[in-house]
Amino acid sequence: MEMKDIIAKVNYYAKLSKERKLTEEEIKDREIYR
Repeated sequence: MEMKDIIAKVNYYAKLSKERKLTEEEIKDREIYR
């Protein structure tokens, strides 16, 4: 995966987590990019 894709994912999850609680699945997915 390219760097810009990873950054986009991280930003996406950061935005989501501000708006609402992340689901279990999203949390697992997010951990991959940490």
